[in-house]
Amino acid sequence: MRFGIMTAATAILLASAPAEAATVITQSFNSTFTRYGSRGPIQIGGLNLVNQVITSAVVSYQAGQSISQSIFSQNPNDAGTFNFSGSSGFVIESFQPILPVPASVSVAFSGSNPCVRGICSGSNSISGDYVIPQGDLAAFAGTSYIQIYALFGITGNVAVNGGVLLQGRETYSYAAGTITYLVADVAPVPEPATWAMMILGMGAVGFAMRRRQKNVTTTVAYAA
Repeated sequence: MRFGIMTAATAILLASAPAEAATVITQSFNSTFTRYGSRGPIQIGGLNLVNQVITSAVVSYQAGQSISQSIFSQNPNDAGTFNFSGSSGFVIESFQPILPVPASVSVAFSGSNPCVRGICSGSNSISGDYVIPQGDLAAFAGTSYIQIYALFGITGNVAVNGGVLLQGRETYSYAAGTITYLVADVAPVPEPATWAMMILGMGAVGFAMRRRQKNVTTTVAYAA
């Protein structure tokens, strides 16, 4: 009997608690840097959440850099070797509040390509998924200012077999992709009607248990 009463009380309490739900939110970004202009840093985050909290966030990214330089020569047989290096990746920064450590992903690279028809060039690209640390998730909600930008800084030099190396060079850097957030509902403070239902349920349980105790009859038998 007591087990049945406690089970009923548990059912009342569970019925009064709202069920939690999960929501998926995505944001896209495309940060670029060139010699003559850019589209970065890009502002991200700033999720307007009400009775919700971010439980996880994953950045799916593609990033890379490229560089090109020219050789001017009267001789079409002139050639050269182009040596280049840099780091492809991106950086996520927060200022309100500042993240403990700026989140970043980078991969260093280097290479050597032959110049073709007076054009010397080199490039590198990476892709993958980056999981935002749990301690940094709160910075992506509310009024926090988050920005993401591509790493910029590829260099190169040409070993020229003939001709004249032009000083002008073209560089390009990019970081693009999406951020996928998993957002969970947080149970709000119970409404007054919910509190009344809980109190009524517990009162009914107490009354039933007290009534059961009063109905207990004790019989004492003495030996003849």
